[in-house]
Amino acid sequence: MGFVKQSPPEGYPIYNGKAQFTNEIDLSNRGLKGNGRLDYLTSSAESEDFTFLPDETNGIASSFNIEPSTTGVEYPDVQAENVKLIFKPQEDQLLTESTQSEFHIFKNETSLKGGLTLTPSGLQAGGTLHMPTANLISEEMDLTHHALMADSADFNLIGGEEMDGVSFKTNNLIAQLDFEERQGRFTSRDMGNTVEFTENRYLAYISEFSWDMDQNDIYMGASGSEGNRFVSTHRRQDSLEFLAPLAVYDIESKTIQANEVTNIEVADADIILNDGFINIRKDAEMDPLDSTMIILSGSVHKFKNAHVKIEGKFAYSGYGEYEFLNGSEKQYTLDFHNIEVNDEQRTTAQGTIQDNELFTFDDHFAYKGDIELSAEDPLLTFDGGTQMLHPCSQKVRRTT
Repeated sequence: MGFVKQSPPEGYPIYNGKAQFTNEIDLSNRGLKGNGRLDYLTSSAESEDFTFLPDETNGIASSFNIEPSTTGVEYPDVQAENVKLIFKPQEDQLLTESTQSEFHIFKNETSLKGGLTLTPSGLQAGGTLHMPTANLISEEMDLTHHALMADSADFNLIGGEEMDGVSFKTNNLIAQLDFEERQGRFTSRDMGNTVEFTENRYLAYISEFSWDMDQNDIYMGASGSEGNRFVSTHRRQDSLEFLAPLAVYDIESKTIQANEVTNIEVADADIILNDGFINIRKDAEMDPLDSTMIILSGSVHKFKNAHVKIEGKFAYSGYGEYEFLNGSEKQYTLDFHNIEVNDEQRTTAQGTIQDNELFTFDDHFAYKGDIELSAEDPLLTFDGGTQMLHPCSQKVRRTT
């Protein structure tokens, strides 16, 4: 014995009115089946083979939709096909899980591979949320009309024409995404949490950052703060590091743009920045630094207006100016055209005083030739020629 029954146009209330079913109901030795639409809260699901049980309804929904709502409890818009569905009336929740295709959410701007839990108190998601240039992974996300919150999430920023390379990734975050404001805000749950810049071969220890969805840029830190620690992971750079209170990651150019950097320590040199800007490009390549000051540790020597190329924790090169006070207390600015680090990780420099330059050791001797500087030697080495200076006096015959 069994029966097949067609519902009225408005459908049948089921499970004490917690849901509504519309279309055909079939009772047979296969159980109580349904071919039609199941409506729950703002969702609707269609299937040719719902199974109705005393404590749940399950099936594969050929189509699934959630209508957005901004009044009362907020819900986003959701569309999907071929999803696994379980309605649990006693828990007052509808569970859905993606199969071959994903859920499309927030006006098709995101897709979710994972599951959704719909209840009268809201919509929760778990899985991987894909966006055009990023993805967010979390076991529990709260979704509202146009926003998302997660207490524990991993975030990856992707870029490039193929869009398959992760350029920026970090884990264990508190995440907030707003698809109307076009902003994402992230806070680290762990003080030792790191951000990995995969293209740049750098790590950063950052407590919070924001993401501009449209520009696809990451903003890190706060002006005037102590600074976030950036460390090179390039095997030839020996964990070169610096502190940056502010930084921006430009995904298009794959460049870390660090601001308000005061100094970088390289070998025996403390390199003081003039403008505070550092650009880190692919493979940990740092743009040359201009107008810096180089102060050598354990040495009396320093350079000003130096142009520096930093290649690692113990390697830099460049050129700059050196203030020299001669024996007559006269100050000269000497140009050192080659500043570098030797095998003992000490700074050396070479310069030349040209024939057209006037340089004196004191009031009696002028010098032309090469100059050498070693960090451990307080004196400069001169290798060239000297010339004695003769004072010129003129006697005038007095006539009467």
